[in-house]
Amino acid sequence: MFGGDPPNRWTIMRLVNNFAEQGTVARRPYHRNPPVRTEETIAAVAAAIQRVSTRTLSAQRGVSRQSLQTIMHKDLDLFPYKIQMVNKLNAADLPIRLEFCQKILQMVEEDQNMLNCLFMSDEVHFDLNGNVNKQNCRIWSTSNPQILHETELHPLRVTVWCAVSSRCIVGPYFFEENGHTVTVTGDRYLKMLKEFFYPELRRKRIPFNSVWFQQDGATSHIAQTVMTELRRKFPNKLISRNSEFRWPPRSPDLTAPDFWGLCKQEVYKTKPTNLDELKQSIRATIAAIPVATLKAAMNNFLLRCRTCVDEHGGHLNSIIFKTS
Repeated sequence: MFGGDPPNRWTIMRLVNNFAEQGTVARRPYHRNPPVRTEETIAAVAAAIQRVSTRTLSAQRGVSRQSLQTIMHKDLDLFPYKIQMVNKLNAADLPIRLEFCQKILQMVEEDQNMLNCLFMSDEVHFDLNGNVNKQNCRIWSTSNPQILHETELHPLRVTVWCAVSSRCIVGPYFFEENGHTVTVTGDRYLKMLKEFFYPELRRKRIPFNSVWFQQDGATSHIAQTVMTELRRKFPNKLISRNSEFRWPPRSPDLTAPDFWGLCKQEVYKTKPTNLDELKQSIRATIAAIPVATLKAAMNNFLLRCRTCVDEHGGHLNSIIFKTS
């Protein structure tokens, strides 16, 4: 190395170690790992990905998950899609849903103020630990397979009732006794209407004779005493199972969905650690929702009615699988 800088200490140590181990000062040959994205591996992944998870396939093929995802993205042009959870519809539900949506759209067209007077009510369950997580479930495909996973409703830890309109929210109301969540019965539901909903309408100075009241067909909602009271309070303006204006069964997808979606997103951001914190987060979230969001939610209800008509009463596929 005449004319150059002398080797440093680490270079000398490397040369000495190489000579001691191999009898030469030459560099060790560099061994590159064999390529993972071979035609054989790509073909095996393509054949198995619809049957097993990426974790299982990674273990079976001896390929890292990162390399496996590279193969799926770059070689197979696959993308992950979520399974969408919807309520199971019976064949008899479809004409009922279709008729309901057609009637709503006709009424709104004839009376633009009808939508402003409509209060859509429902109970929603909040789990202290958050919602059922579908983030880990993916289907890899070259296009959206539009797979629905039908699921039944399950009771959770806190039961919250609200009535949503385009101008305000009445609620939340927690079905509980002595600080513990209780089952919603006809008597408890009737008590909520008389002791909470009616006084809130009065406090907000909303005339009862202008209100259209909607509820689903839960057993507690259609108890004889409840229906008698609601028909008396909202004559000819009650949307419910067993009413003159029938609410279709198993149709939570037709309510004002943006409201509850926003609530659940915001409530769990605070990461409540006990039921009191969870309820306080629910109250604060609902109180903070602007009127513009409520109007958008009710307009979305009309959009869902139109989509249901287009789907002949079936699932709202064009909304569920909407791409942005």
